[in-house]
Amino acid sequence: MGDTANIASRLESFDKEAHDPVNNRCRVLIGETTLRYLDGPFRVTEMGRVKFKGKQQEIAVYRVDE
Repeated sequence: MGDTANIASRLESFDKEAHDPVNNRCRVLIGETTLRYLDGPFRVTEMGRVKFKGKQQEIAVYRVDE
């Protein structure tokens, strides 16, 4: 499994409480690299910086709002 897939897997399991079942909104989390590619009509909320197991550096995690 490559580094990108590994980080995506860890993001998927990160902060499950971020799901909004009241408004039936899904939770989409991305890292800094993906955020740079969005550069458009999406609003994001920074969820914080996380150091995932096996990684040397912290990764900024963002939730895509719209």
